[in-house]
Amino acid sequence: MTDAQRAEVPGFGARRRGSLRALGIFAVTLAAYVPAALHRRREADIYMASLEGWRIASAHTPWFTHEIVAQIPHTFRFELGPGPDGQVLAHRSPGVVLAAIPGYVLAHTGDAVSAFTLVPTAITAALLAAISVTLLFLTLTRRTSPTTAVLGTLAFALATPMWVINGSGLWTHNLTVLGICGMAWAAERERWIVVGLFATVAIWGRVHTVLIVAILGVGLAWSHRDKVIALKVAIVSIVGTLAASLWTHWLYGSWFPSGGYTAGTYTSMTLDRHGEGLIHYSLVNQLGLWVSPGRGLLVWTPIIVVLTAAVIRNWRDLPPWSQWLAIGGFAYTLVQGELNGFSGGNHFYGYRLPLELLTCLAPALILSVRRAGGMAKRLLAPVLSLQFAVMALGALSGGAGLDEKRAWTDNVFWQVCREAPGVIVPLTVIAMGIAWLAARIIRKNTAGQEPVRSSEQALAATPISSSAAAALEPTTGVTHSRPRTRRPRTGSDSAP
Repeated sequence: MTDAQRAEVPGFGARRRGSLRALGIFAVTLAAYVPAALHRRREADIYMASLEGWRIASAHTPWFTHEIVAQIPHTFRFELGPGPDGQVLAHRSPGVVLAAIPGYVLAHTGDAVSAFTLVPTAITAALLAAISVTLLFLTLTRRTSPTTAVLGTLAFALATPMWVINGSGLWTHNLTVLGICGMAWAAERERWIVVGLFATVAIWGRVHTVLIVAILGVGLAWSHRDKVIALKVAIVSIVGTLAASLWTHWLYGSWFPSGGYTAGTYTSMTLDRHGEGLIHYSLVNQLGLWVSPGRGLLVWTPIIVVLTAAVIRNWRDLPPWSQWLAIGGFAYTLVQGELNGFSGGNHFYGYRLPLELLTCLAPALILSVRRAGGMAKRLLAPVLSLQFAVMALGALSGGAGLDEKRAWTDNVFWQVCREAPGVIVPLTVIAMGIAWLAARIIRKNTAGQEPVRSSEQALAATPISSSAAAALEPTTGVTHSRPRTRRPRTGSDSAP
């Protein structure tokens, strides 16, 4: 095809602009994440996963020598555990260790203890987080305007703990968030096998994300009236889970697919905490995930509160995959609150355990901005500005942390403000100015905006000139056949 013929093909220019925007999103987020990751202080989970990945990449064995153990900080050694024959290694989930290996292979660090560094995994973490954000953008751009997709995605990337957690260190959440964003991207395109592949990524990160996967797969099958969808997602994700079990059996002698976190570990932690009183523990822990000053989802990302009414009004117009992701995220977080203490540990900025729920809610929140009421639209700019300023301070602080014992009484943002008051005013002014401008663009862009169903529907509604059709036909062999997958239910039938 000539350039003139391409210009007549509807959507060609739009697809090229969309690709350039996606590359821009990836570049911007990577540029923000890499310095934060390289500047971050050492943390036990990140350090031990990186050490295990370095050992496998450099020495082709997961077992630690006495020399390696001696170099591990004493406060990190609680994550050491035995292998199947008494060897010593780090007890981390399969996905986070596997993700650490390629960086050390490419870096050629060598197997000397002095050669170990966190730089390869810092860059890996930033790359995984930037890929996750880009997948979210590519999903949203088929459902809303380019401006809303760009700024909504950047808000998710830079005005939430995505920046200070996933973007600055290799956690299990790097895998779960990548898996969730990938499932959304694949579900929007009705590629059910790919949904299962990304589900496997999430499960390798944190095994209980299988709850999100199950709800999404069954929910999509119900919405599309097609049982094959659930079957495809289930088969691929089950195979992936079995592979995680093989990995765990090799390293730890257990078939439970969560790596060093065995079923007994989860059970003992839960029973120990519930020993304080089942009802009291559950209530306090669940509330802590949501509203505690140090770790609460709604405290650090109040934009969720601002847009809740808009999501409710827009619920029936949301694509089924975003509805089921949101439901799966709530169910996952409920289980999370029973398996883990809400604080998620020490020495990190913001929260980390609700990150999966934030990711599951992000598409519904961004797609519902157009339905925000007058008060919500007025609050959109200052709230996003504040969130961006707070996260920028956390990224610059190098991973300032809060003792989990103070999660109900203090906040690491205020802690940093008390320790370095001179940084607050200039940083806040600059950050709020940038974010205020971005939020005003969103508000202006979404005024009276109608939802965009998908790029395919937009193309179907656009007439094609005869010359463009003639150019397309012999080259691609495009035929106008009906899609094999049944259309999802609309209106009141699509709401689960």
